[in-house]
Amino acid sequence: MELVAKDVLYFIRETLSTMPFDADIVEVDEKSNLVVINAGAKDGVQLYDSFKVYWVVNRYQDNGTQVDLGDRLMPMGVIKIETLQDDFAVARIMVGNKIKAGSLIRARNNNPVLAIK
Repeated sequence: MELVAKDVLYFIRETLSTMPFDADIVEVDEKSNLVVINAGAKDGVQLYDSFKVYWVVNRYQDNGTQVDLGDRLMPMGVIKIETLQDDFAVARIMVGNKIKAGSLIRARNNNPVLAIK
């Protein structure tokens, strides 16, 4: 039984490690070029991490089965974390000028997408 539990835990860890990290931009300050995201240290975000920013253009659903087919994303820019709290973070917009609240940020495995230091 213990061997099965270890196999299950390994499977869960491996599956989660391939899923993208997603969070949302909840506030944009255009004057200072800063955004607030709804993820922080508790979520694995680290100071100076960089994330790609997307706008969700369409959400697709199968008409017959109602299964979520995914989203079509439009790249909007890149942000870099400058201030980190447990539940949120503040990031500077590094690339892009039309980033708005409700935008999606994404990186794989909580790792930065770009090495901007």
